Amino acid sequence: MLYWIVRPLVHGIFWIFFGFRAFGTENVPAKGGGILASNHQSFLDPMILGAGLSRRVRFVARTTLFRNPLFGALISSVGAMGIERGTADVGAIRKIGEFLRSGQLLVMFPEGTRTRDGEVARCKAGVAVTARAGDVPIIPVAIHGAYEAWPRHERLFRLFRPVRVMFGEPVRYERGMGKKAIEEDLRGRIAGMLAELREKFPLR
Repeated sequence: MLYWIVRPLVHGIFWIFFGFRAFGTENVPAKGGGILASNHQSFLDPMILGAGLSRRVRFVARTTLFRNPLFGALISSVGAMGIERGTADVGAIRKIGEFLRSGQLLVMFPEGTRTRDGEVARCKAGVAVTARAGDVPIIPVAIHGAYEAWPRHERLFRLFRPVRVMFGEPVRYERGMGKKAIEEDLRGRIAGMLAELREKFPLR
């Protein structure tokens, strides 16, 4: 219930203060499981992805974000679930698989951390492995402007910096495809959409 109350408020705030616009939403399946594999520009990214879609989305967050009881309760209420970074969190992986098989739409950031320079860093193949386990497609996503609005070296975000998001066509990677090839293909798809957004909406 809280998710559906918060989402339109967040969308309105982003539209007013960041001129928020979303493109390619028709590429996101109306139902069924899937993974939104997005570049990671700032702490604003999960809210940007949720605001851009009418479907409810779930989020994967590192367990350290749940240490604050109030903040942990808040992000849990809007669909976040914690995993331990850098370890084989079997319980979390099992939970992710259950979410996907039950038709949930899950956000993952294949770079693993926020960008340091605004560019798309190397993607990890874990997103593809997770998608295969849940038998769901990957929808590549590019966020543009969030780095300028809230770069990782700044403590606070900056208002009135344009933010855009683009959802690409779903893709399924064959089981015989190598890890490196998957990483390069996924990064190429995200970087390509980011370049398209930059060309259409140059930031001043």
